[in-house]
Amino acid sequence: MAALPFLLNLIYLNAHARRARRQLAAELPEFVSLLAAEVGADTTLSEAIVRLSRGPGVCAAWFRRVLSLKGIGGLFTEGNIEGALREEARRSGDSDLIGLATSLDGVKRRGTGTRELLSQIATSTASRYIGEAQMRAEKVGSEIILPMIFFFFFEMIR
Repeated sequence: MAALPFLLNLIYLNAHARRARRQLAAELPEFVSLLAAEVGADTTLSEAIVRLSRGPGVCAAWFRRVLSLKGIGGLFTEGNIEGALREEARRSGDSDLIGLATSLDGVKRRGTGTRELLSQIATSTASRYIGEAQMRAEKVGSEIILPMIFFFFFEMIR
């Protein structure tokens, strides 16, 4: 009985974390598209990240947090020193963030074609999100069949 408040708290926290992850996944494609547009307007990648991190949402908040840790100078990997983006993405365990941070490191290192590369990253991130959303939607359909059958037959029995 003493474990009940602990379990309820754990369930609440897991639901909150799951909701935040889904919101991040939903916002990430648009964030990367805006990043590509900023860079296309002759803004540096670092400055574009700073500007977009001022916006609303979970994605902007994550970038704000990363910037607060090491500032604009420590965002990207240089030599053997891992950049704050990759470090925090790895720490989060989110595969989309890890992929984005790795891609942004590559874009920064390459130096040319940044807008095109960011557009490709945005497209692939959006495609991945749409695929995951479709899988969740299909899963919900199969999960609610038994409760629907139960309530249908329950009404028939009464």
